[in-house]
Amino acid sequence: MKEVKVRLCTWNVGNTDPVVDDDIVKLLKLDSTECADIYMVGLQEIKVDFGDTASRILNFASETYDDWAEVLLNILSKRDYFLIENVKVQAISLSVFAHISHLPFIHFIRTDVERTGIGRVWGNKGGVAISANIYNENVCFLNTHLAAHRDKDHERMEDVLEIFKEINFKRRATIQSHDLVLWLGDMNWRIEKFSKEEVVSMIVKKEYDKLLHKDQLIKHMKHKGVISEFCEAAITFPPSYKFDVDSDSYDTSEKQRVPAWTDRILYRVSPHSRTMRSAFARMLHLFSIKPHDSVPQSDIQIIKGSYTSLMDFQNSDHKPVVAECIVTLPRNDNSCLVDIEILGSWVAKSKGEFQVTYRKHMQPKDKDYLALYQTPFTEYRAYKAWMDVPKMKTKPNKAGELTQSCKFSTSKIKETGKYRVGYYSNKMSCLLALSDPFEISTIDN
Repeated sequence: MKEVKVRLCTWNVGNTDPVVDDDIVKLLKLDSTECADIYMVGLQEIKVDFGDTASRILNFASETYDDWAEVLLNILSKRDYFLIENVKVQAISLSVFAHISHLPFIHFIRTDVERTGIGRVWGNKGGVAISANIYNENVCFLNTHLAAHRDKDHERMEDVLEIFKEINFKRRATIQSHDLVLWLGDMNWRIEKFSKEEVVSMIVKKEYDKLLHKDQLIKHMKHKGVISEFCEAAITFPPSYKFDVDSDSYDTSEKQRVPAWTDRILYRVSPHSRTMRSAFARMLHLFSIKPHDSVPQSDIQIIKGSYTSLMDFQNSDHKPVVAECIVTLPRNDNSCLVDIEILGSWVAKSKGEFQVTYRKHMQPKDKDYLALYQTPFTEYRAYKAWMDVPKMKTKPNKAGELTQSCKFSTSKIKETGKYRVGYYSNKMSCLLALSDPFEISTIDN
């Protein structure tokens, strides 16, 4: 079994620029002595440059990652994390990062989006998702921004049903077919019946149970349907919406929005998942999880007290909401599919030698390639040079392994320094291996 710590963050950033590095460190707890293995960051209402044409709006899902993702990537890559993937549609963005030690065990990475906003094409509301096989389990990361306003409960449910129906990762999988789903976002569920004055009064008294009794999301979790399959940790923090910007005061504008827990973090373990081995009663006792009665035992444990809002952040009318969980995944095998060993010294504008070993009867496939990355490694597309994988000329050894000697031209490398060589599998849509860092110098030592 493999335990993986995941830190999740959802934040409606209110069309603001990315925060400074120190705030990112605080947001993700990067100064902690026990950092996470995986970081999932879902943002809503990021700044969007609409451009001059409608065609750009319709093609936002295919654009490069956004300013917030670039800031996150810059900070996390320096701490040996890489971007599994980033996906966005208009102002909704999802970034998932993992520690580089997990790279050989994260395969079949795919993305999909579904627009549910104005005319179902604008994309101001909707969902973005990333699918990956992590230590042999299929995991879906989902970020949604649902219809706004208290009286739009029915429209939010329609958004959810459409997102779950239409996101299918190029017809390879649905959201619900995954072993594990981590779902966060500005879901816009509201507190029914109470006035703003009543809600604020109960918040001051920390009478959260009275308010949660009228929470629309919890209402849906108690009835059969898609949402009832999800779990949520106990809410012990004040509503994350709506605040005056640059303050901790709930909305004092003319609109007088009623505070609500719009920003949520949910999870689902498939009833058919191979990971369902933990005792449900033990998880309830230790971590105060309150799933609907029909939800079976799970191998996700929300770390007690980690599900909360971060009140120190005041640049948006929403507060970030975060959680940390321990996910137990089966780990049948410790070995990687591919291993890369650098041979000798590498010099710029020459050819460097290395060796590729294919394990467990793994063989190179058409369209696989080898790539040269400058450190710190960020993501698989950020290579400085690449080459097709040479045709195999040797036979497997007794262990079923193939070994291949290769030479990489560094003629296009303009900067000396630390580099890595990576092996990209086209079939698995991911890097299968990265070499240890090595130096490319101007003089052969």
